[in-house]
Amino acid sequence: MKRVSFSGHALQRLVERSECALGNMLGQIDREALAILRTT
Repeated sequence: MKRVSFSGHALQRLVERSECALGNMLGQIDREALAILRTT
């Protein structure tokens, strides 16, 4: 039972981390797109 709750928590942390990484990536893409729009 303890292992199940641990793996559930680990899975939740993994999802949070990947969502954060995805958000950072999208933010980076937005900044690059704005920079390209400004130069044209």
